[in-house]
Amino acid sequence: MPSRARPSPPTDGAAFAAQVRQALAVGRLDLALQASAGWAATAPSTLRPRILLSGLCHRLGAFKASARQAELASALDPSVARPLDALGVLAADRGEAETACRFANAALRRSPADAALLTNFGSALRLLGRTARAVRILTRARALAPDPADGAGKEALYNLANALSDNAPSRAIRLFATGVAACPAHAKALGNMGYLLNLFSRGRAAERALSAGLALAPDEAAGMLNLGNSFRDARDFETAARFYDRARALDPSLDAATINRFDVALHGADLETRQRLQPEILAHVADAVARGEPGLVAPITLLHLPVTPHLRRRQADLLARALLAKAQSLPAQSLPARPVTRSGPLTVGYLSGDFRDHAIGHLMAGLFPAHDRQRVRVVALSTGPDDGSRYRRTYERRADRFIDAALMTDQDLAAAVVAEGVDILVDVSGHTKFDRLPVVAAHPAPVTVHFLGYPGPAGAGLVDWMIADPVLAEEETHLSTPLAILPDCYQANDRQQEIGRAGERRDHGLPEGAFVFAGLVAPAKLGPETLDLWVATVSPLDNAVLWLLSPGPAGEKILSAYLAAKGLAAERVIFAPRAPKPDHLARQKHADLALDSLIYGGHTTTSDALWAGLPVLTVKGDGFAAKVATSLLTAIGLPELIATDQADFTARAQGYARNPDALATLKQRLAAQRLTTPLFDTARFASHIEDAYEEMAHRARKGEKPSTFRIAARD
Repeated sequence: MPSRARPSPPTDGAAFAAQVRQALAVGRLDLALQASAGWAATAPSTLRPRILLSGLCHRLGAFKASARQAELASALDPSVARPLDALGVLAADRGEAETACRFANAALRRSPADAALLTNFGSALRLLGRTARAVRILTRARALAPDPADGAGKEALYNLANALSDNAPSRAIRLFATGVAACPAHAKALGNMGYLLNLFSRGRAAERALSAGLALAPDEAAGMLNLGNSFRDARDFETAARFYDRARALDPSLDAATINRFDVALHGADLETRQRLQPEILAHVADAVARGEPGLVAPITLLHLPVTPHLRRRQADLLARALLAKAQSLPAQSLPARPVTRSGPLTVGYLSGDFRDHAIGHLMAGLFPAHDRQRVRVVALSTGPDDGSRYRRTYERRADRFIDAALMTDQDLAAAVVAEGVDILVDVSGHTKFDRLPVVAAHPAPVTVHFLGYPGPAGAGLVDWMIADPVLAEEETHLSTPLAILPDCYQANDRQQEIGRAGERRDHGLPEGAFVFAGLVAPAKLGPETLDLWVATVSPLDNAVLWLLSPGPAGEKILSAYLAAKGLAAERVIFAPRAPKPDHLARQKHADLALDSLIYGGHTTTSDALWAGLPVLTVKGDGFAAKVATSLLTAIGLPELIATDQADFTARAQGYARNPDALATLKQRLAAQRLTTPLFDTARFASHIEDAYEEMAHRARKGEKPSTFRIAARD
C-alpha cells in the first residue's frame, strides 16, 4: 500500500493563524504552540506570532519563555501595548509587584482608554499595596467596560471588587453579587464573595456562595480553603478540617490551607494533627521572618506555640511595618492633623470587634459606666457583628456615642474617628478577628493606645502606647512599644457580673466527694506541655478528677485518649459543655482548685474563676500571655498561688488536695479579698486608666515622643 504524502507545513500567516485557531478550538495548546513557533520562524519580523507565543507559553507555565517572546514583540513594535501588558501580567503572577506596575503602566501609556490594560494596571497596584489608587484605576476600567457579562467588563468588575475587599468589604460583596448575577458560572467571584460573607458572620449565605463556586471548580484549592474557613468560623472544626485537607491535597504549596488546618486542630483539640503540623508552622514563621516578612501565621496563633519572645516581637514588628505601609493608602484629607483637647473631658474612642457576648466584652462591660464623665467622654467604635446579646445592648446604652462600624470602609472609619473629635483612640482588638489595624496605623487621633484585646507585642510604631502593669512591664523589652504602667493590673473587670444558680455537682457530671481540678481554659491552650503537667499533678491523687471545657465530641475523644495514654483514666476526665456566662460562673463553685495553662495562660478564664470564688494556681511563665494570671493573682493578694516552676506547681496543687483545711482557708481569703483588693475594683481601675490617658494627652500637647511611664496608685 503506497504511503500517503505528509501535508506541507503552512507558508503564510493566514494558514498558520488558521492552524492556531483549530488547535485552540479543541484545547490542544501544544499544537497551537507549535503552529505559532513555526509562524514566528518563517516571519521573524511579524508581531502577531510573538504575542501568541507569549500568551501560550504563559498558559503552559513556561514563564521565562513567555517573557522572552513578549520582549521580542515589544522590540518589533514599541508602540504596541499588548506585549508590555503581557510582561506585566507575568510579573504579577510571579509576585513581582513593582515590575508588574512598571510594565502595566508602560502599556497603558500606549493605549490609555483600554479597559483590559487599566484592569491589569489596577490589579498590579493592589498587589503593590496601593489600594486607593488601584480602586480609582479599576473604577475607570469599569466605566469603559460596564457590561459585567462582557469579557473586559467581567474582569474589571471582578478586580475592582477584589480591591474593595481590602477596606470596603460591603461594597465588594455587592459588586461580586452583581458579577455573579451576570455570570453565574464565575467560580472565583462566588468564592471571594463567600469569603467576605463569612467574615461578616453571614454563615449560610457564605456557605451557599462557596459551595456554588466549588461545584463549578471542584479542583480549585482556593475554593476548598474558603469553604473550610466558613465551617471553621461556625465552629464545625471536623468539616473545616476535611476541606483544608482537600485543599492541601490539591495544592501542597497552599500555605494558608496548612496554617488554617493547624488552627482548627488547636481549637478542636486535635492533638495528633497539632503535633504533626507544628514543626511546619514554626518553620513557616521562622523562614518568613528571616526574609523580612511577617508570614501568614496569625500572631494570635503564634501565642499558643513555644517560640522565643524575640521571634514574637520580630514578627509583630514586620506586621506593623506592613500595616503602616497599608495605612498610607488612606486619603490624607480624611486624617487632618488635630491637637489633643486642651479643656474639658478627653474624648476616648474604644475600637473593638468584641462589644458583644465575648470574653473581652465580658471584661470591659463595667468600664464604660465607671468612667468619670468630667474626665472622659466615651465613644465606642464597634467593628464586630451585632450578635443581639445583652452585652451588645449594654455597650450601646453605656457609651456616650456608639458607632456600628462593622461595614464601614477603612477610610470612612478613620473619618468617623476624626469627626467624633477622638483624642485618644484605644485599640481593644490588636491582632485578633475583626481588628481594623490599618485604621489604627493611620493614627486618625492624636494618641493611639493598645489595651486588653491581644496579649502580645503590637509591633513597633503601630500604636503610641500599650497598657500594662508592674508584672507585665517585665516584658517591656519584648514588646517594642512604650508602656503606660497602671499600678495594680492591666485588666479591666466588671464588678457587677451576674452569677447564676449553681445547682448540684451531679447536675454537671461531677462526682460527689472527689477533688475537682478545673482546667476550664479554651481547648486551643491545651497543648501537650500543659496536659502533661496536669496529668503529673492529678493522676497520683486517687480521688481527683480533671474538669475540662468540651472541644466537641471528636475533641473529647482525642483528649480522653491522650490523657489515658499519659496515665489519667478516661473516667477521671469530665467535660463541661458551653454555657451562658452566668451559668458558667456559677458552676465553678463545684470545683476545688483551677489549674492554669502553660505558654498561653488563662486571662478572662482566670478572672472568671476568681470572681466565682475558685482559686487558680499558675506558673509564672515567659511572655505576656503566660504572665497574665500572675498579674491577676498579685492584684487580688494571693501570691501563694503563683508557682515558681512546674515541680512547684505540682507540689502546691497536690498539697491543697491533701490538706482540705489549707484549701478552705485559701477560699475564705479569696472570698474576703474579692471586693476589697484592686482586681475587681472597677472604679479604681477607671481612675487609674484615666490618669494614664491624661498623661498621654499632656505629653502629646508638649510634642513629646511616646515613652514608658508609670501611674501612681490612688489611695
